[in-house]
Amino acid sequence: MEFIERMWQNRLSSGTRLFDAKLFRVTSVKLLNQKLCISLENTSYRNFVGSRPDSFLSKFGADLTANPLSVGTLLATSDNYLMIGKRRMDLDFNPGKYSTIAGMMDRDKDIKNGTPDPFMAVIRELHEEKNIKWDDVKDLVCLGAVYSQEYNQTYLPFYARLMLSREEVNSRTPLENEFDEFFFIDTNDSTLSNWIKAHSDASSETFIANLLLFGGHEFGNDWRVQVTRSLGL
Repeated sequence: MEFIERMWQNRLSSGTRLFDAKLFRVTSVKLLNQKLCISLENTSYRNFVGSRPDSFLSKFGADLTANPLSVGTLLATSDNYLMIGKRRMDLDFNPGKYSTIAGMMDRDKDIKNGTPDPFMAVIRELHEEKNIKWDDVKDLVCLGAVYSQEYNQTYLPFYARLMLSREEVNSRTPLENEFDEFFFIDTNDSTLSNWIKAHSDASSETFIANLLLFGGHEFGNDWRVQVTRSLGL
């Protein structure tokens, strides 16, 4: 589509780091018998870049957006800290925002026995960004599904309980470099709620959703509702 190609070329000419990966397009998300069921078809990062602007939606409608599936996970260390990252400014997706380790599911990499595997995608992202492997993870839990209105795409929020301490995670050398820095906060209800309230405007939309769902899982639904209301959501 000419519109998508024009948007893609505009982003390339801006100096933003881009790679046209093969992605999964979400066509439906349903909860059936306590299982999250997601229907997928093919798309690409080029289609995502070209179809996510509001100008595309107003001209062609939401049904034609790429809506790629992404995953991300909060890291909880063995000594009860949460890791938070600050993304580089030259990235196409959430530049300069506070975020967890996250990325698009890749059709060339995130397939197990012929089926898309978001858990595999999470571990791949952890390995790329912090050199963390399956053997380092004690628990890996999907917290649901989130739709980003900012980027018009679907995100699966996870949290990973590690068998590594904060010091051990800090010592790992990343294979890729999408973050300017990583830091840690205490894993308790007051610290987490205060951090969300203070930094929500500087954080990615999906990261805040991930934090709220994690807090609800750890501290109860009342905590999640109270913090969500405090943000005016």
